Amino acid sequence: MPFGSYGSHSEKGLTVSGLLSQKRKILFDSSSLNGAGFLKLVRERETELHCETGQLFVPSFALPALKREAETEVRRLIGQNFVTVLAADGADYAALMPRIAAMNQKRDFCIVANDSGVRKQIIEAARNAGTFVKLLYMDGQGELSETFRYEKTSGTAAPKPKAASFTVCAEPEKMQICPIVLSEKIGEGTTVYGENRREVKLLRQEAVNPNAVTYSTDLAGMWAKLYVPGSLSTFLEEKIKRMLSVKVSYRGLCWPAELLRDRSGQFVGFLMPAAAGEPLHQSVFKQAKLLAWGWTRKDLCDLTLAILGTIRYLHGMNILMGCVNPAAIRVADKNGRPEVCFADTDNYQIDGFPSLVYNASFTPPEFRDKKIYMCGKENENYAVAVLVFMLMMAGRSPYTASSGRSFSFSDAAEPEEGAEPRGMWSFMWSHLSWPLKNAFVQTFRPGGKNEKPENRRDVSNWIGLILGQKEELTRLEELQKTGKLADPIDAESLKIYPRTFKRGRNETFYACKICGVPYPRQYFRIAEQMYRELVPNGAGKQDGDFGSRAFDEYRICNSCMEKRSEVSFTCEICRKTYFYTNRAALYLGAKQKEGWNAQKYCRDCKNKTLPCQECGRQVPYFWLKDGRCVSCNSRRGKMVYKTVLCKNCGASFAITQEEHERNIEKGLREAVYCKACRAERKKAR
Repeated sequence: MPFGSYGSHSEKGLTVSGLLSQKRKILFDSSSLNGAGFLKLVRERETELHCETGQLFVPSFALPALKREAETEVRRLIGQNFVTVLAADGADYAALMPRIAAMNQKRDFCIVANDSGVRKQIIEAARNAGTFVKLLYMDGQGELSETFRYEKTSGTAAPKPKAASFTVCAEPEKMQICPIVLSEKIGEGTTVYGENRREVKLLRQEAVNPNAVTYSTDLAGMWAKLYVPGSLSTFLEEKIKRMLSVKVSYRGLCWPAELLRDRSGQFVGFLMPAAAGEPLHQSVFKQAKLLAWGWTRKDLCDLTLAILGTIRYLHGMNILMGCVNPAAIRVADKNGRPEVCFADTDNYQIDGFPSLVYNASFTPPEFRDKKIYMCGKENENYAVAVLVFMLMMAGRSPYTASSGRSFSFSDAAEPEEGAEPRGMWSFMWSHLSWPLKNAFVQTFRPGGKNEKPENRRDVSNWIGLILGQKEELTRLEELQKTGKLADPIDAESLKIYPRTFKRGRNETFYACKICGVPYPRQYFRIAEQMYRELVPNGAGKQDGDFGSRAFDEYRICNSCMEKRSEVSFTCEICRKTYFYTNRAALYLGAKQKEGWNAQKYCRDCKNKTLPCQECGRQVPYFWLKDGRCVSCNSRRGKMVYKTVLCKNCGASFAITQEEHERNIEKGLREAVYCKACRAERKKAR
């Protein structure tokens, strides 16, 4: 059992001091520390909390969620070494419980948590870790109990107030912006100051942005983001103050925790939870990283759902990202499961404070000519759609540089030739569920029903579509484990980088003769076109020939067409060996059957030129003979070398330069008879 009671303790009169006297270990969750009972306990009966180091704990991820008064008291107890910060690899009890289990050999660990949802997480985490913890509540008087007790008032209990939120503004807030000039340089090893002049020491640089540098600090689980001198202004100070005016807390969200100032009291930045993981563009958008993590498409769905869950929370608080920045969304692989962290939250659009980040890839069409703008949720829904597409397509943008702003994918079963990108991206696209593909098409294609801002899908809609995709993958995964897959190609849907297309109903696939991977007929379009052009009339002109033996020589998929073949030639000048692509080898083989000569010279040698010594014209240097081009050598060969008298008839005749050089080359004597006499002598023989 992961939880239970300590035999001699009854529910009534259970106190912190009583548990500490029995050498119990107590961990306080933020839900108990933020209650009135903790403040009453620490202010009226603080001596009950005086204990040996290593008995009272608070999770590192609970500190950012503390209210101001509670945080002040907890920080003071930490400074007095009565409370220890228990660091975790993640931001929940699932990540913290293995460490608790290692400290809980005597089954003496208590966790005080008032929130029912948190208690369920603790129970599940303890069960998974195979450890035993005691769950307790803290009431309004600072006393502990094993069951929650409602505090009665004069009548009925007061309703729980709703969390405050920000406002989505259409116009930026008007204010006078003044630069902030610092009197001292701040960097590693420098001390800055938080609330109540609490010292925060900067350790090492963790991230560098154009306008800020982020440091780890001596506070466990907390980082400090400090603005560079040229960027510091009253605008940023007022924006961070506004962000701190509303309680914002969500797993993995690095929201400002408090302002930071230098020794003279000037604003320099803010304290925030530490950001774990690597930026999207350096992790999920990189094939090598995904392959190293061993993720499947189902993991991509989990990652997308985690990111969309955070964005939905932000939208619920009327917080807009303004312009999505993949570098500010960090991802970590935690035991094969994705973990998400949102950094640089100070760049978000808060009330009348606009986002100052611009990323053309995520800017909605209606704001494309603006660098700074005030977003509405309908505008941000476009950026969310782009982000979802890039997550499910492992970094591929909906648009390509060659197509401009034209969406090049189709939700048709058989898209028109040239309608989609070739290779890996078309494979990946084909394995998405049809509802998801259709949603992308209707959002990004001109004239789509979700193209206009007011018709765009919101975050919850995308979450539903990703859940549908995940359910489809879960069914395939179960069928694969039980060996009941109807089509082996369906297993490719589970891969982030499938080798081939998803097979349609009653669709015939053909194996490429180079790679052996089966593809539909549409992926042999280049081969089919060459077949129809190069095969003699009477063959290969009917559709039936595609699957026949006559086509076997040409059955090479589009991907393999530009790969190296086994056919080669050696340049007669540089003596280097060159291999043709499969496409060039097919073409050359067909043309050589028509009488084409084998290639003699490589492209480099053909392109290399030298001037002719006689005419000075630049010509390919393999045309030169004795430093002269073909034309000059031909003209020179016709020149008279000498004139001699015929030994038979006495007539004079000329010996050309070409004849003279040929005689020398073959070791022959110069002619002594004229051409007519040579012919008669030959006939007489």
